[in-house]
Amino acid sequence: LQQGLTRLWRQDRFCDVRIQVPCAGGGVGGVEVKAHRCVLAALSDPLDRMLLGRMATVTAEGVLRLPELDPSTVQSVVEYLYTGQLELTEENAFGMLASCSFLGLGRAKSLCAEFLAQQLTSENALSMIEAAGRFTCEELQAESVAHVQKSFEEVSRGEEWSDLSADNVGSWLRQDELRVDSEVTVV
Repeated sequence: LQQGLTRLWRQDRFCDVRIQVPCAGGGVGGVEVKAHRCVLAALSDPLDRMLLGRMATVTAEGVLRLPELDPSTVQSVVEYLYTGQLELTEENAFGMLASCSFLGLGRAKSLCAEFLAQQLTSENALSMIEAAGRFTCEELQAESVAHVQKSFEEVSRGEEWSDLSADNVGSWLRQDELRVDSEVTVV
């Protein structure tokens, strides 16, 4: 069944909905991807609600506008719905995480979080914590917090650290789990 639906999708046969995602900031262009309503509705509860029933936002012409999504991820997300394969890169991982989270694609969201955890460094650990919190990725958040605690001196010398608010800095400095060579480093 999956192979048949994927074949029909790739051949643009019987596609009855067009997902449109405008460029960020209302710029010229955007992305449009055709799909089958039944596939979208079956695999994503949020899409199901957007396509069917009283809360449907799809137009009579079959256009579903999703300005909340990252335009660079839409094709890959729809491809995932048909194939079960998600193409992740350092460039698209955060956008994919946001799109998969918005669309309620739990397995895809987990794949994004696992990929991001593999990219974790002292330079990006704080932004990983922020993204993990925003998209409710507990494992990624725990790994990122542990990395900051373990590599605090290196993290605190980075650009992300200097961008933290005074409250956030204070919150980190109050943690007993920070590993430093000397408390003078923290002061």
